[in-house]
Formats: sequence, structure tokens, C-alpha cells
Amino acid sequence: MRLFLAAFCFLASVSLITSGIIKLLPENSSEWFTAVAILASAVLSLFLTNLLVNVRGTKFWRVGLAQVSVEDLEQQGLLSTTEFHAKRAFQVEELHDEGSNYFLELKDGSVLFLNGHYFFEYEPLEVDGSIVQCRAFPCTVFVLRRDGEERSVDIECRGRVLEPEVVTPPFAEEDFRNKALPKDGDIITSATYDEVKKDRLEQRRLGGWVVSRRSGRTK
Repeated sequence: MRLFLAAFCFLASVSLITSGIIKLLPENSSEWFTAVAILASAVLSLFLTNLLVNVRGTKFWRVGLAQVSVEDLEQQGLLSTTEFHAKRAFQVEELHDEGSNYFLELKDGSVLFLNGHYFFEYEPLEVDGSIVQCRAFPCTVFVLRRDGEERSVDIECRGRVLEPEVVTPPFAEEDFRNKALPKDGDIITSATYDEVKKDRLEQRRLGGWVVSRRSGRTK
């Protein structure tokens, strides 16, 4: 979805910007000026598309947080690091390009919910029928780093890879509108992993889950 949106934004902006530049050129302008106008519009369109489509602080044409941003946060002491131990995991299909959704059963029996575009860098990637990136997450041991606003910015996979047991249907449209979805990093303490998975498989409306923030071992 993000790629389609990026392509549409790029083509639309190239067309509009090129038309505008050409109209400003004298009628007897050479083909060289026209070529420069098209090139300039393409460069400007790339910048505008990246600004509109990618989230703030991401790599150009990538959805992962730029490494320089992570390093800056770390140097400023604005990153908190938490280690998690997981036993099982399942994934929830995307609905609105909200990023990957995972529910993980932690070692203490609670259920961790994680969501974000940064997981794309740790999931299988296939190009022309060939696997170019193997799965690295979910895994049995991982370290999550968050910024001062409690947003997950980076993940380090340490343990054995856990293939998601199942990919359930996406969250309901109404849950998005009512902001009833768990947030990235929420810990569900009122239901077991199997109960949460059953709810998602049966596509039940969300509600009633008691959640807390920040489980695991903070370093």
C-alpha cells in the first residue's frame, strides 16, 4: 500500500511540477531547458514524496528509523532498553498500513503487543520468487529500545527465531475509529496468550483487556 501511494504521489507531483516549470519557460526554449525542467521536477518530486509518504525520522524510501537518529538518541541518553523473553507469537494482518502487528507470549505468561513499520526489516522478503531476507523476528530473546516518548525505535534479535503460529484477520475498522487497539509495547495481563489468539481468530471486537506498560528487564 505504501509503495502504491508513493508511486501515485511521485507521478502526480512530477506531472504538476513539470507542467508548471514548462509554462514559465519562454516559448522558444531549447530542448535542453525542457530536459533540465523535467529532471528538476523529478528530484523535487522524490523529496516531496518521501516527505509525504515516509514517517518522520525514517530512511529515504525505507520504513526503518534512520540509524543516525538512533545514535543521536543514544548519545543523548534518551533511549531506554528492555530485554524480553518470548515463548510463542502470532501475527495480525495489516488493515491500514499500520505496520506489522504481533502478540507474543512472554516467559511470565503475560502477552506483549508490538506494532510498527520497523519490523519489516526483520521479516521475510521475497523478490522475483527468491528469498532475499530471512525472518529474524519474532524470536525467543530480543532487546527493544524506546525513545523518551515511549516509541519503539530499534530492536535487537538475540534468541531463536519464532515463526508466527498463525496470521489472524486484521483488527476491525471500528476498533481503529474508537482507538480501542492496544498500543505498541502494551502488556496484556487479563487474558492468556491462547485467549487473545482465539479472540483474534474469531474476529471479536476488542475491549476488556487490562494492559500495562513496559515489562521485561530494563538495562
